[in-house]
Amino acid sequence: MAHVHLHILELPQVKLLGGPTSAVHCFGYNANPLADAASRGNLEYFRASCAQLGVAPVEMQVPLCGRQLLDEAVDYARANGLLKLDAPARVNRSASQLALNAALMRGSLPTRMATAPLR
Repeated sequence: MAHVHLHILELPQVKLLGGPTSAVHCFGYNANPLADAASRGNLEYFRASCAQLGVAPVEMQVPLCGRQLLDEAVDYARANGLLKLDAPARVNRSASQLALNAALMRGSLPTRMATAPLR
């Protein structure tokens, strides 16, 4: 992340901000559930959450500089043995599984849970 951060600081778009800036990397379901769901490909949960919040997701094209930044980060990770290629594939979890996990992490389970047949 430090390597990526240094490259971000060199982007003309960031230099236009002028002066010092700060950023925090928040990750995981509890920090940003919509971004977490989208990044893990859990579009069922993402769409359901958007609907509950009354917002409509908008797909945007990633600018060329963003794709280049990602390519450079992957090249750096490969060159330095940082990619975990043998990691097992993550299984997409349903919205109900994510909600149950969040409740367990908070230490509170819903008082009433709907059930559906397993597929």
